[in-house]
Amino acid sequence: MTRTVVRFCARCCGAGLTLAVPALALALLLNPGFPHPGRHALVLWLLFALFYTLLWALASTIFLPLGLLIRRHREKADHPPRVSLALALLYTAGAFVFNAVHNRTTVAPPGTLLIMVGAVLCLLAALTHLLPAVRQKAGKRGLAVVPLVLLLLLPLFRPALPGSAAAVNAAGAGPVVDSGRKVFVIGIDSASWAEVDPLLERGLLPNLQRLVDRGCRGTLETLVPTESPLLWASMATGKLPAGHGIRFFLRADFPGVGVPLYLFPQKLFLGRMEMLKLMRFSTIDGSEMTAAAFWDVAGRHLPVGVVNWWQTYPAARVNGYMVTDHVSFVGLRHDPPWGSGLTHPPGLARRISEWEAREPLPGAEEARARFFDHGGARIEELEEYIHWRCFEPDEKTARIVRRLLDEEPLPRLLAVYWNGLDPVGHFFMRFAHPERFGAVDSSLVTRYGLVLERYYRYTDELIGSVLQRVDEQTVVVLVSDHGMEPYRGVKRLYNTYLMGGPLMTAAHRDAPPGIVVLAGAGIRPGARLERASVLDIGPTVLALLGYPPALDFDGRVLEEVLEPAVVRELAGVARPASYDGLILPRSAGSGDPADDDAFRQHLEDLGYIE
Repeated sequence: MTRTVVRFCARCCGAGLTLAVPALALALLLNPGFPHPGRHALVLWLLFALFYTLLWALASTIFLPLGLLIRRHREKADHPPRVSLALALLYTAGAFVFNAVHNRTTVAPPGTLLIMVGAVLCLLAALTHLLPAVRQKAGKRGLAVVPLVLLLLLPLFRPALPGSAAAVNAAGAGPVVDSGRKVFVIGIDSASWAEVDPLLERGLLPNLQRLVDRGCRGTLETLVPTESPLLWASMATGKLPAGHGIRFFLRADFPGVGVPLYLFPQKLFLGRMEMLKLMRFSTIDGSEMTAAAFWDVAGRHLPVGVVNWWQTYPAARVNGYMVTDHVSFVGLRHDPPWGSGLTHPPGLARRISEWEAREPLPGAEEARARFFDHGGARIEELEEYIHWRCFEPDEKTARIVRRLLDEEPLPRLLAVYWNGLDPVGHFFMRFAHPERFGAVDSSLVTRYGLVLERYYRYTDELIGSVLQRVDEQTVVVLVSDHGMEPYRGVKRLYNTYLMGGPLMTAAHRDAPPGIVVLAGAGIRPGARLERASVLDIGPTVLALLGYPPALDFDGRVLEEVLEPAVVRELAGVARPASYDGLILPRSAGSGDPADDDAFRQHLEDLGYIE
């Protein structure tokens, strides 16, 4: 009995140590800033090994009856543990391929190639365990070690992170050509022309229609993965995620390691390490952005306002004001220090709280009356959700912008973001388009069939309420990061038929394009946009303000929609190597773990993380 237990533990430890090698290699390839080789990588490998050992022991216990049955019906047991380990390595090879494809914009191209090489090495390691002929030639498992050693060596060839460009910047330089233009950037998460155009044809989006009529429109190509933090950071910086450093919602911190993983390997079950206290996820904030956003560049010399944009917490010390995404997503904390890091200047948090006290936000019943029809079946969870996570944050953001525009002059650059359409699309598209989903409860369609349309109309009202406070010479740049479409294939079957209930049935994983509308001084009405991308928004906004595009931008200026005079303003002007040396200092965050937990809960409620 003792010998059996010892053998079982040895097999589990061997499997854990083996599977930890490709997991470590993938983690290091996804995070080029993580030191390797060294103590940090060794501790990380041991933590992975401990986790996989426990996981292997659990799986072996669960499938023990199956293993005994296989042994009983085979004259010669062909090393079932080896076969199991080979299958695990084959699965790991598939995980390498998934991470390479899924993170193709968050990892530099050489890193993506190395991940694919890692997939091949995992496949070779699996074959050395699986094929008897290969094992015999290997002789005492020597060949099985070679792919694992090569996996550990792969991260040594990772491309280096982009260095700081501070040395090549003229940090005191303002706009090269100060035309006096004012630019208003409006971000609407998940808006798509597939939903917008039918509403425009019916005259239900009058404010967006006026923008289109006096400007130009087009589709906006997005990036993969379609995660909000990295997409809106790419819009603000004109750079791919590998260049601006924001790659996901969360980072992973490990005990005894000291260096976090900013891009976590997916499909390897490593997220379960948090349950065992072997790792903790914490939210990534704007202080970890490594590239200058348009508010950093313009906010040193021009009046700037930013409200609710992703990755703005803690607030940057712009020449103007910044209301971070935590204000609408999490809310104001009323204990000292008041509004720590939530706004710049800090006293703005108190002003916002006073505005809310004088004019309370609408309640759940108002949300029900605005978006839901009477009758039909109800899903209480969804009705509460649309109030707390969509209607109230969007309404709060709009009220803040209106108050600021009423009480202060319009800044030279104003950027505002509304999130509500994204979760509404995720949860309510199946009721708006039941024909795309098959069997959808007709009583639910009765109550929720118009929610998506009504939220588009509500968003249009918000746009109109702020645009009426600016003149038509102000350049308006309205963008969305991606569109929304029904789940396809197996996932659609799984969510719609097998699981049921208030689950997401629409997504943007396949990167449907977003929308872009430009109107105002310097914009050619009716111009045709050619292959615009989320990467082009930052360079175009800065060009309208008089800043030439930096040489390290991944995006371009959308010159085809600009008046010739605007293009001539910057023609022949020397382009800076980078603006990244102009990143503004940020306020100190609260340092309260409750703030991080509250923001993470918000992300879980939105379905962004599990």
